[in-house]
Amino acid sequence: QQQQQQQPQKQEELGREGGSAAGGPGLARLYVRECQVGPQGAEALVGALRALPQLTHLSLANNALDGFEGQALAAALCRPHSRLVELDLSHCSLDDRCGAALQSLLASPCCPLRVLDLSGSRLTQAGLAALCSGLAANTCLRSLLLHDSSALDDATVDQLLCPALQTSGLQELELARCALTARALPGLLSAGLSRLVVFGNHVASGLAVLLQDPSAAHWAAPFLRDLDLGGNQIADREAALLMTLLGSKADMLPALRTLSIGGNAISDDAVWRQAWADARTNRPELDILWHVKQ
Repeated sequence: QQQQQQQPQKQEELGREGGSAAGGPGLARLYVRECQVGPQGAEALVGALRALPQLTHLSLANNALDGFEGQALAAALCRPHSRLVELDLSHCSLDDRCGAALQSLLASPCCPLRVLDLSGSRLTQAGLAALCSGLAANTCLRSLLLHDSSALDDATVDQLLCPALQTSGLQELELARCALTARALPGLLSAGLSRLVVFGNHVASGLAVLLQDPSAAHWAAPFLRDLDLGGNQIADREAALLMTLLGSKADMLPALRTLSIGGNAISDDAVWRQAWADARTNRPELDILWHVKQ
């Protein structure tokens, strides 16, 4: 009798977490990661997705979907009353051929997505333009991950991404290991985000110039609570200047609670450490995460 009571509970958990058709119509999470699924296999999933009305999380990460256009998939995900809130298409080699599908997916009034991961895509400026067009019309998406996107440079961010962010409801944006310098920061800081990750870019280039005007409007960033500037080769001088400004100007990034600057070129000299100590004293609410370059 105890085994009979445990069996429905196990089936319910399987349906929630996904990974098997045994969950039936109640399947909520489906992870098909690193399964050597190609474009044809992805298209074959469309019919299955229509039969999963309770699906909330779908991951096709690390499959070879290069050449995948995705229109049928986008239509299946944007059906009325869809409950899908998280879609992971990271490292699937998606290229510009899926740009129109991404645009229609995000622009659809039926799109309930909250989290979209397109890291490691092969989108060029044309594909990113389609993505940003859909993003500009979307007010539901809260988190967008575009790590390892080499086409995301300063000009693309300034001309395509930042204008889209002004009308979207996006709160968290992650752009690790792209092709950004400090010139991309003003637009990103002015986009109303609560979390911004630019780890592993080239922010050291031009940061000192940007910090020369701490009263600039973009430094106000009233909603930004989490900023990751790690891995950008920021040296002692720029890091110390940033700490000094944060410690002395309460209106500079006033909502910031976590600043990550680990993995930079900080050597822990006396000037940097004093500036860091002063910032901690004057902004006790701010958690500064860093470590010395080895």
